[in-house]
Amino acid sequence: MKTNAVEKGSVLIVDDHPEDLDMLIAALQTCGLTIIVAPQGYHALNLAEQFTPDIILLDVRMPGLEGFATCRQLRSQEVTREIPILFIAAVSE
Repeated sequence: MKTNAVEKGSVLIVDDHPEDLDMLIAALQTCGLTIIVAPQGYHALNLAEQFTPDIILLDVRMPGLEGFATCRQLRSQEVTREIPILFIAAVSE
């Protein structure tokens, strides 16, 4: 039997810009998702392993461990290897 109910999931947002985080959180909260926030790549590694989100939104440019390096480390861990990752990049002038 099919239903129209959508199972709510969790998303890990990794971004060091508060303005970008606010915008993403506001948009995703309306969908009823559980939102986990990491301001840096190193934090994301710990949170992803601890909570195993359904998807990760990962900023490309961050101080410390940048997005691509964070992705490589997530892919090297068995617990986080299969989590889908969407790269995000906000460029403003």
